Amino acid sequence: MATGKPTIDLIAAREITRSETSNLKVTGIDALSGAISLTYRHACGSTNHNIVFGPLPAVGGYGYTGQICGIGASGTHSGFDPGSGSFFSLVVGTDGGGHEDSAGLASDDTERREDLLDPICVFVQDLGKRCDP
Repeated sequence: MATGKPTIDLIAAREITRSETSNLKVTGIDALSGAISLTYRHACGSTNHNIVFGPLPAVGGYGYTGQICGIGASGTHSGFDPGSGSFFSLVVGTDGGGHEDSAGLASDDTERREDLLDPICVFVQDLGKRCDP
């Protein structure tokens, strides 16, 4: 989806483990619909990925307000439309068996919380399947 504008890098947390997705980048924005296309580094051991998102002012408390399930394992997704305003998002790997992987580590080295309040994508976080070096 070409926009004639340069790629926008999202503010992403530091990469800590290979179990989490990383290098999240917006690669296009549809001027008419507002939908964005993105790329990310595939989480190791994941067969699929979900997106969780929320308003940017709620990022510190993981104030998730939406989910998109099953965006694929390829490391790309088109058509993500979180709505108007500023937002944060995480791409979380899943194993195809009802478990999601690490959402990454926060700046204090604790695991980011999973989204339990908006169970569109019903997965249980299982950190026992991490594939860290």
